[in-house]
Amino acid sequence: RDSDVALRASEGYPICDCPWVGGLEDILECGPDVPGIEPIGDCPLDSCSSPCLDIRKFSVVGVTHGSEAAAFFHSVKAGGEQAGNDLRLINNKVDLFKPSSSGHPDSWSIGKNIQTIADIATDDTADALWCTIMTPDFFDTVQAVAAVKPVVSFNAGVDYSESLQTETNHLLNFVGQDEWQGGREAGKALIA
Repeated sequence: RDSDVALRASEGYPICDCPWVGGLEDILECGPDVPGIEPIGDCPLDSCSSPCLDIRKFSVVGVTHGSEAAAFFHSVKAGGEQAGNDLRLINNKVDLFKPSSSGHPDSWSIGKNIQTIADIATDDTADALWCTIMTPDFFDTVQAVAAVKPVVSFNAGVDYSESLQTETNHLLNFVGQDEWQGGREAGKALIA
């Protein structure tokens, strides 16, 4: 792990403009005392006197409702891992659950999925979360995490994600397609 940190630091990958630039400066608190992230220079924002932060040490965790048996989620996992590699993140974690029928302790259930997301709120090694919001059962948990860390939802739950965004949480965005619109367009293509 230390060798990864040294290698990435030596690459000089231009991850500056701090993680709060690009529209996030009004959403996230910007400051020099963010745990685990070292200053590497002056922030380019005129309105900010904090040092620019090296997000290569920023830890992002992905939690999906997908299992190892679902081929689709292998591409989601690969995409998350590739994004972490492209950004040279040292700590980028994406795990898939075991199939619910496997009887394995890590097999998927709504309760296990919700608890995995909830654990991110108090995990000092995780700075941000990307996750699916499968049903309203996830609302309270996702809002609890978004109250303390940046959260991006993806793939499932565009309507859920929109309903959870508030002025006081860090639920930043939804990445994916509107499920209703996608179904409508698929239906039109089928009857064409």
